[in-house]
Amino acid sequence: MRGPKIIVWAIIVLVVGLAVYFIAKSQSRAREEVGARFAQSELAGGSKFEKGAQKEWKKLGYLRVSPNSKLLAFTACKQEESAPEEDSTAYSLYIYDFETGALQEVLSGLTPFFSWSPEGNGIYYGKVEQEGGKQNKAIYYIDLQSKQRSLIAKSATRLKPSPDGSAICYLPRGYLPREEGKELKEELGIVYQKGADGKAKKTLLTRSLVMDFEWSPDGRYLVVFALPSEPSPPQYVLLEPNSGRGEVIGHSAGNFILGAFTVVAPAFLNSQTVVYSEMEEASNYQTTLKIISYDIGKKQSNKLYEKTGKGIFDVREILPSPQGDKLLIVLADKRSEQNEVWLYDLKERKMTEAILKTDFGRGQITWHPNGKEIIFVKEGHIYIAPVFGQARELI
Repeated sequence: MRGPKIIVWAIIVLVVGLAVYFIAKSQSRAREEVGARFAQSELAGGSKFEKGAQKEWKKLGYLRVSPNSKLLAFTACKQEESAPEEDSTAYSLYIYDFETGALQEVLSGLTPFFSWSPEGNGIYYGKVEQEGGKQNKAIYYIDLQSKQRSLIAKSATRLKPSPDGSAICYLPRGYLPREEGKELKEELGIVYQKGADGKAKKTLLTRSLVMDFEWSPDGRYLVVFALPSEPSPPQYVLLEPNSGRGEVIGHSAGNFILGAFTVVAPAFLNSQTVVYSEMEEASNYQTTLKIISYDIGKKQSNKLYEKTGKGIFDVREILPSPQGDKLLIVLADKRSEQNEVWLYDLKERKMTEAILKTDFGRGQITWHPNGKEIIFVKEGHIYIAPVFGQARELI
């Protein structure tokens, strides 16, 4: 009788062991889901980062939440980097899973700029490559499921895909180093990914120094912040890529007059409303800051907020909340070389100044998908905080 009992017990032990193994494997797979899809041959080594490893980072780049709101992607470099951001090859791309806390390095040797694909299953990124003894900037796309990498555009940087993924807008940029004495021009180009115009390229805006641009949520419009070639203040231009029509909807005269011109990113509050800032020179070394909304259908501007005071505050970014009821406004104080974040409540039409002060740069603050918290860079780490509350370290 001992023989059958031993066999039964052996079977029970085997079944229990297998159950424990598969449960552990399932949990491990869930934790490592972020990094499991990436090809070793084209991407970074794929090693899992433990808490504390991020202290190797010398500089953080940009933050972007995925379209499905489950992942946070960001760029960072592990070494001291003195090259301008667009010329750098020192950045790696990381992805953080909000649910599991998994952190994975997925791409290396990049510039800090990147964009999620609209579906969230791929990433567009920039590289500086050697070509014929010169350095050239290029935009690539990596599909995170098939692991296929494809070239989108050469001599290009600062890419943003349209919401439906049918087109990619970018800034054409030639070889580096730039030739002495030649005027730097940043025009606006577009490459079509789908439909009858697939892979076709064209220039949307010429004879202008394009600094930044943003798609409308429905993909019908682009709002562009640009400096015209003739002496005049920086302009906000509303473009229809399909028809090629465009109109100037606003200016930021103060930055031009004061010689303090910086990149100011316009934003869409919804498919029919643009939000942007204006700076004007006032008397007695004072400046006036305005936050403006523009109704595309009515062709009307509406002043949301205005303040005049001493000092120069440049608006670097305007970030609508996921629910569209609030604006994060990032300002640079040139006296202290620090950034301040202000919060504008669109329903109450109320501005709360300086809810946050830190040293982050453009692209280093974003809304959490819940619309109640913000994620930002501070002293080489990534923090999360309630709009009004205490911050905690996220990564």
